[in-house]
Amino acid sequence: MAELRVSLEELDEDTAVDLIAKSDLPSCRAKHNRFMVHSFVKFLVGLGVAKPTPESVPADTERGLLKRAYEEYLRRQRGLSERTIFHSWRIADRFLTFRFGEELGNLLEIKAADITAFLQHATTRKPPLRDKTLSSHLRNFFRYLFKGGKTTTNLSLGIPSVAQRYGARLPRHFTPEQVETLLKAIRIDGPSGRRNYAMVLLIARLGLRAPESNRHPNR
Repeated sequence: MAELRVSLEELDEDTAVDLIAKSDLPSCRAKHNRFMVHSFVKFLVGLGVAKPTPESVPADTERGLLKRAYEEYLRRQRGLSERTIFHSWRIADRFLTFRFGEELGNLLEIKAADITAFLQHATTRKPPLRDKTLSSHLRNFFRYLFKGGKTTTNLSLGIPSVAQRYGARLPRHFTPEQVETLLKAIRIDGPSGRRNYAMVLLIARLGLRAPESNRHPNR
């Protein structure tokens, strides 16, 4: 906060998460870091020194009805998790606010240029919105609007991907030789070592992703 000159009065949960994304904290603890920051910001809000999280959209408004219908679609038709549904509407809500303000507005007036302008705004603001699935969430939203007859054009087809710069980050995957080197480095002379060896072997052979490999009963 000090380095980026973010005051306590400007701090809210979204800003706090963006600050974490720009820090040197281990990426493997990202979920834990977000949880801790959310808890800390809520504590500061309770003291009256941080910005409270904006209230959810009232259910009896046009925007609230759209939110409820969209979330139900994601839940029943797409089978998405509640966490993904939350972030999907969060991005959709941000776009609607960017385009129309607090009101819902006429969805038929949305143009491809509006989406491009929003993406540019979200990725160049200070601090930038660092949601890696920003474009995917927008595609889901505009695909839903088109299928539901709320727009006459399928705007999801023209939404560009937001480039992610990996730079000096960890590699996306290991080569077979690197996997063998990793397995040889694990000490298997005890119960925990044999467990670790088995876990790494399963992850490598089954091609598990990071979220799947974290679903461990003893974690």
